[in-house]
Amino acid sequence: MTHPSPSATRVNFACPMCKQPVLAVSGGWNCPTCERTFTSGLHRSPNFLIGSGFTEDHDYDRDLHEEKTAKVTVDGYLLPLLRRTFPHQQPSAIRVLDVGCGVGMYVDLLCEAGYDAWGIDAGRHRPKLWERRKHPERLVLADGEMLPFPDASFDFLFCAGVIEHVGCNGDARHPSPGYQQVRLRFARENVRVVRTGGLLNYTCPNRHFPFDLWHRNTEDNPFRFHWPWDPFLFTLGDFRRLFVNQCECSGVTALPIRGYWGFLRLNKTPWQRFGCRLAKVWFETLGSWPLVRGTGLNPWLSAKVKK
Repeated sequence: MTHPSPSATRVNFACPMCKQPVLAVSGGWNCPTCERTFTSGLHRSPNFLIGSGFTEDHDYDRDLHEEKTAKVTVDGYLLPLLRRTFPHQQPSAIRVLDVGCGVGMYVDLLCEAGYDAWGIDAGRHRPKLWERRKHPERLVLADGEMLPFPDASFDFLFCAGVIEHVGCNGDARHPSPGYQQVRLRFARENVRVVRTGGLLNYTCPNRHFPFDLWHRNTEDNPFRFHWPWDPFLFTLGDFRRLFVNQCECSGVTALPIRGYWGFLRLNKTPWQRFGCRLAKVWFETLGSWPLVRGTGLNPWLSAKVKK
């Protein structure tokens, strides 16, 4: 069933620097406090980016693949999670933020399901990709460390395969000096825009699982081996130390990863098809068992953070 999209006029933007309300002006917004001006960029997408952001590589096939996998993740994982989390509320009453929204497909699909969904990304060329979306006005060019929203604006925040890149050089997998402080600023800003009692969901490869299937050294390699002390990826303990110990959230738990991945790209050769089936069985069973979700037997972590 397709629901009517919530009105995009409900959101109130704030200055990403001083966090004070901004005023709508011709062509954008103005912050009366720090006198910064922000524009409405390509295809009605608000531009609240402070600094240069990052320049992503142009890869049309990759973008199309991201759009296809987004539907798998939303239908199989994200919508069931939202329904379990807010069982007695109408979707239109739930405001969702996708941090690191990429091509913006999650926002389109969540809006179609009736949710009040928004997305931010710091890739400077993302707005060009967003011209294919139904709701480009809900896709905001902004940095996850400096979000253009007031405190407690969202009920649910979703961040898929992004947090491990925070503190790295661009979109790389090598943390830069001082990456811990960058990740702490990112986490605190994410927590700031979620209401008390709301939830944040972070997903990424598990550092305690020795093979990274998502950040391969070359396209031909099926995985990348990494040591358990490699600081690039996260463990469930890392999420607890960051969000509970340093951001004063009330708890972090591991969620089942059932329905998250479709492995649509790994079906070209007989070996890939065999590996795809094996990975799906692993994800649907072992990786979703309560006693396994947060351990080194699970290749993909889903951390639920309660504020």
